[in-house]
Amino acid sequence: TRRDYQLNVVDCEAPIAEPFDVNAQPGYPFTNCSELVQFDLDTTGGFSIYWDFGDPTTTSDNSTISDPTWTYPGPGQYDLTLIVFNPINPNDPLCADTVVQVVTIQDTILPDAGPDQSICEGQDVQIGPSPVPGSTYSWTPTAGLSDPNIAQPIASPTAQTTYTVVQTDSVGCTGSDQVTVSFFDNPTVTISNDTSVCPNTDAQLMASGGVTYLWSPAATLNDPNIPNPIATPASTTTYTVLITDSNGCEATDSVTITMFEVEAFPDVNQCVGDTAQLGVNSGVSWIWTPPADLSDPNAQNPTATPAATTTYHVIVTAPSGCTANDSITVTVNQPPTAYAGMDQGVCSGQTVQLSASGGTDYSWSPTSGLSDPNIADPILTFIQDTMTVTVTVTDANGCEDTDEVTVWSEPLPNVTAWPDTIVCVGE
Repeated sequence: TRRDYQLNVVDCEAPIAEPFDVNAQPGYPFTNCSELVQFDLDTTGGFSIYWDFGDPTTTSDNSTISDPTWTYPGPGQYDLTLIVFNPINPNDPLCADTVVQVVTIQDTILPDAGPDQSICEGQDVQIGPSPVPGSTYSWTPTAGLSDPNIAQPIASPTAQTTYTVVQTDSVGCTGSDQVTVSFFDNPTVTISNDTSVCPNTDAQLMASGGVTYLWSPAATLNDPNIPNPIATPASTTTYTVLITDSNGCEATDSVTITMFEVEAFPDVNQCVGDTAQLGVNSGVSWIWTPPADLSDPNAQNPTATPAATTTYHVIVTAPSGCTANDSITVTVNQPPTAYAGMDQGVCSGQTVQLSASGGTDYSWSPTSGLSDPNIADPILTFIQDTMTVTVTVTDANGCEDTDEVTVWSEPLPNVTAWPDTIVCVGE
């Protein structure tokens, strides 16, 4: 049997299917940070194209254009199929090329910076997401952060601040979140006024504005942990209260309880005939005893001229009416007994060794002719035939006495001898 066959010969150029992922992360082909992916095809014209995006959630995941986009349902791996064929003979394997490429959609980067925080002034707080292995973190602003390049830094802002964290995974995908750190209002302390009390009396302290209280010093308080303790100070004392409010924020204030106290002037050490200044630091009325030798026994600061050592007592009355007392002792020192030495005469042309006693310091006058006017035993050179010098003697208490000595220059005797003579032996 003879049959005839007709053969159609066509020119079929072999196509190349080579897809490109436009959105892929640098260095990670076909790895994407978002579900929306744009593809592209590098091929010569004249071929037909068929894309199958490998989306298991639909049967319409295909396209016939060269640069399609597709939105995947979520993170995961999808098999992208690209078929490029010659439309003249689409079933000829020599005229078609098929490529299957795995497309990876990275997990969405959703860092959780944590809930907004409120802190007390001067406090800090940890912020940020739990660290994910392989991820890096960057916080802005960096001010007030212990480390802006870790997942959970310690934030110590000085004002309300919103911090933004950017998390970057191992392929460069990023996500961000924000957290705001604000401040609670500072508690306000209301405290009792400073006051004065008499000795052996107490004072009521009062504070408000907190939920807990801590007073110090606690030793002279009946209870340092209540808002209104009773204070019984033995001397002027400043009490400080630390209050804490319901947010844990703290504030302090202080109150001074002034004890009426008398402080007399220091004791006085003086010489006979000197005047001492007495006085006290406070009060509205004063009674000094004994009143003798006082300029005014009812003055705050009288003067005293006692002839002997005397202790003066003062009773001081405060504005509140309470009294206190103190005393000042005025020690009266007797003066030294100065002795300048005996009057004496010396031969003309000689000097005189003076010698004083009775104290620790000496001062001679006039100073002319003296080798040193400030020692007990200076050498006196005559500048006139008769000289009287005075010495002031000072003892260890600063008391003084004076004495004087007179010295004079005696003229030399006039000696006349008989004339020389010659005598014989036996005459």
